[in-house]
Amino acid sequence: MRRIHTQLVGLLLLLSSHAAFADVLVFIHGFLGSERSWTEPGIMQIIDKGGYPYTGIYYAQGTSVAYSGKEERPANASYTVRLPSTAPIALQAQWLEAYVNEISQQHPNESITLIGHSAGGVVARYLVVTAKPQAVNRLLTIATPHNGTLRAAQALDVLNPSGMFSPIERFAVRRATGDNLYSTLMRSRQLINELTPPRPGNFLYWLNQQTHPAISYISIVRTGGENHMGDQIVKPVSQDLRWILADPSVNQTYQIQGGHFLTAQDGHAIVNLLQ
Repeated sequence: MRRIHTQLVGLLLLLSSHAAFADVLVFIHGFLGSERSWTEPGIMQIIDKGGYPYTGIYYAQGTSVAYSGKEERPANASYTVRLPSTAPIALQAQWLEAYVNEISQQHPNESITLIGHSAGGVVARYLVVTAKPQAVNRLLTIATPHNGTLRAAQALDVLNPSGMFSPIERFAVRRATGDNLYSTLMRSRQLINELTPPRPGNFLYWLNQQTHPAISYISIVRTGGENHMGDQIVKPVSQDLRWILADPSVNQTYQIQGGHFLTAQDGHAIVNLLQ
């Protein structure tokens, strides 16, 4: 009888543990990215095998939310999204909020983990701070410039030269980058400005002063090593939310050697961290 009781308790603990981890993952790309930022390095295949079946992608179709993927929505599903990655943070967050609302309706009994790479992490954090979606209980960011990046400030200097020689400088920059890239960067100036290091009056200064909801925050920080130069776009200290959030009990930081862009090791890291 005691043995049966012990087995029953063990079974209940197993079931309750499984329910506690019922979670939907939403993957958010960064500047000039798309869902391919996650699929091409093989991350979504790793996530799928790790117990979070890759189910589909949400994207904008005119002014409506569109979905492409499996009809059946399994528990612990994972989704990618497609955002207007050159648009300002607030506009991207509006689309992300629409996607999150749709996913919440499809998974009413599951919590949502937002996973953002680079600028996508800022978009996700802005959404969490401003909209406070009830279904979101965790934010995981990878190589995200929470405290900005000097690369953004440098880009603005190049895109907005001043002085009597500015027309010549602008022509030289356009010739060096090519018309398409130059036009893309010019369209992205507000976003780039929002990713500059915090100073009174700018976007990140405001965002970092806001009260953040009491959810779990995880920062994956890129570091250098014997075989890696580290992240040359965003300094590690800027990627670490411990420097922003006052409550360390809900904030964790993990270091991974490598550069700024996503690789398969991120997929393994995400699975290990969430399980």
